[in-house]
Formats: sequence, structure tokens, C-alpha cells
Amino acid sequence: EKLGKVEKFFLEIQKIPKIERRLQSTLTMQQAPDRLTALHETVTSFIKCMDDCLTSPAFKHVLSVVLAVGNAINAGTGRGEAYGFQISSLERLKDTKTSNQGQQ
Repeated sequence: EKLGKVEKFFLEIQKIPKIERRLQSTLTMQQAPDRLTALHETVTSFIKCMDDCLTSPAFKHVLSVVLAVGNAINAGTGRGEAYGFQISSLERLKDTKTSNQGQQ
């Protein structure tokens, strides 16, 4: 056989059982520390953002205004005079329309 070093290497590598899985596992293990660092940074940033929201007087004011407006809109119904609302309902604010035509 007149194979070069590279060709001989690949012939030998093909003989290793489950080589593709083994190489993928090795790559994953090598990338894990960087991925964990990035995930830690993301989680830390999220926690800081949540802490900022929970301690922000301006954010609390906005939420109280939203509650007041919701209670005014729903006055006289079973949904009026609420003591609070779910944060997920903030998404629906963009769908709220004014009774004045042409204004939103």
C-alpha cells in the first residue's frame, strides 16, 4: 500500500467503534465550560433585571396606573375593582382600543 499518513490515519480511525458519537461527546465536554459561563451571565443579567423591576418606584407606579385603568374600563362588571392582575395580561394592553375613532 502506498497510502500517505493522512489516508492511513483515516483508515485507522474508521475502525474505532462509534467514533462519531465519541468525537461529539468530546467536543461537547470541551464546549461545556464556555456554555456554562454564558448561561451564568444570562441568568445573572435576568436576576438583576428582575431585581431592578421589583425595586423600581417608577415600575410600581406604571403597574398601579395599569390596574387603575383596567378597573375603570371594567367598572360595573365582575372584573372591575380588582386588587391586582397577572403580569402575563400586560401583553393584552397593546390590543386595547379607545372608544374614540381614529385614536389608540
